[in-house]
Amino acid sequence: ARKNYNEATISELLREDLASKVLEACSRSLGADLNEVDESKIRKLAGHILELMDLREEVQSYIKSLMAIEAPNLSAIAGPTLGARLISLAGGLEALARAPASTIQVLGAEKALFRFFKTGRGAPKHGVIFQHPYVHGSPKWQRGKIARALATKISIAAKVDYFSREDRSSEIRKSLEERIAEVKSKYASPPAKQTPRQKAKRRAARR
Repeated sequence: ARKNYNEATISELLREDLASKVLEACSRSLGADLNEVDESKIRKLAGHILELMDLREEVQSYIKSLMAIEAPNLSAIAGPTLGARLISLAGGLEALARAPASTIQVLGAEKALFRFFKTGRGAPKHGVIFQHPYVHGSPKWQRGKIARALATKISIAAKVDYFSREDRSSEIRKSLEERIAEVKSKYASPPAKQTPRQKAKRRAARR
């Protein structure tokens, strides 16, 4: 029941900032108190969610340790989870190492890519590498160029991991950071919007 929850009990479960928000929401809530059956079901569901969160952490920890052994350069550039996803999508580390950067850039966006081939419109600028903070944390007009730079360095990292197994992660990361800084400096402002006539000319040029 709502009366069983106060600042002390909620603070045991949540961070201070979240606890205060929950308490504030409780004070504004007009809903009725839960009966024992409803509360029991909700507690059971919450328990399952916590178990899934624990399992997710275990899997992420396993992936991190495995990637550090099998693909340390890729893990350092893309992150262990995204790196593992790229290996899976490519069909293995060898396939990823042999893939061109342009393919790596759109891995995971195959449906959008096939639609572009069919219609000539809406070419995807990135696939799952959008999950990388360098890409999704950048303004929209920079994402395509940053995704291209990231895909290039991922390609290099995968090649090093598969063919030479040297640790060149610091070198590759530094080169990536320099390229991203260059993009952000050169394209700091959004491009001017195209007129309908300019858009029509651009579409015609693609045909």
